[in-house]
This record gives sequence, C-alpha cells and structure tokens, in this order.
Amino acid sequence: MSDSGTTKLDQLAKVTQIITALSIIVGIILGIAQLYKTSRDLKESTRIAKLTALPTVKELIREDGDVRTKALNDFGGEWDKQKINQVLAQRRTVAEAYYSDDLKPVRDMGHHYEVLGALVAAEVVDFKIVYEIVDFPDGFWDATEDLRTQAQINWVKEDGKGKGKGLSDFWKNFNKLHGRYVEQRKIDAQEESKKAKS
Repeated sequence: MSDSGTTKLDQLAKVTQIITALSIIVGIILGIAQLYKTSRDLKESTRIAKLTALPTVKELIREDGDVRTKALNDFGGEWDKQKINQVLAQRRTVAEAYYSDDLKPVRDMGHHYEVLGALVAAEVVDFKIVYEIVDFPDGFWDATEDLRTQAQINWVKEDGKGKGKGLSDFWKNFNKLHGRYVEQRKIDAQEESKKAKS
C-alpha cells in the first residue's frame, strides 16, 4: 500500500506541477495579449490626437506665413543685423530698443517663434510636423544674434550707475526650437549621406 500510495502521491504532485505550469503559461499569454491591446489602443489614441490637432497645425502654418511676410515687409524686405544693432546702440537698454517702433517687426517675429517653440516644448504641437512644414527663419536668427546676446546682459538698468540687468530667458523657447532644428538637420544630413553611399 505504501508503494501505491507513493505512486498516487507522485502522480498528484506531477499533475499539480503541470497545472501550475499551464497556469503560468496562460497568465503570460494573457499578459502579452493585454500589452498588445494596450499598445494598439495607445497608437489609436495618438492617431486621433494628431487628427484633432490638424486644424491647429493648419492655423499655425497660415499664421507663420502671415507673420513672416508682414514682419519682413515692415522691416524693409530683409533682416539686417546692422540695422538692428543701430537701434540697440541708440537706446539705453535692450528693453527700450526691443519695445521701440523701430524693432516692432523683430518683436512680432520673435514672439511668434517664442510661442511656437513653447508649443513644441510642451508637446502641444509635434516637432516633426513643424520641422517638415515650417522653414526655420535662419536669416532672422542670424540677424538677431547681438540682440539676443545683449538681452541677456543689459535688458534693463538696475541703478543710476548704468549697471545692466540681463533677461536670461529671453527667447528661451525660440532658442530651444533653433537647437532642435539644428539637431534634426544633422540627422537628415547623416541619413542623406548614408543613402548616397548605398
């Protein structure tokens, strides 16, 4: 009886092990299926979110063209670094120059790209879409180099002795947007180089 009792006990132990192993396998399969479903749901949600953002993107593109055209026309047809620097030299502070009528087109253009940069940074607007559709205003960026540098040093006067106080976050989001364009252009150039070698 002890042999047959041990055999039945061994059989019961084996059946229990098989059932346990099957339970683990079924659990893993169910977990994988749930992950797949969640992944599909996330992809669908992302697609819907992008479609929902489409009117905003279209408006952004239209606005970008309008702002660029108006600002450039109001500034005389080209972004002239020397003209900007002359206005800076004529004022006590960068703030005075920036808010003057002479630099209104620069202010409008800079504000537009500061907002666009903030929207991209907050992931309200997808950078890849902006990058593919909106040309970065390189000429404007180059022409405002001294303005951007001086804004961080001499935005306003702190006291009557002429000591300046900088605005360290002047066009911060515009600057980040510029950096993303630079990086994406490097990536694009590397990909083009690989294609050319193939």
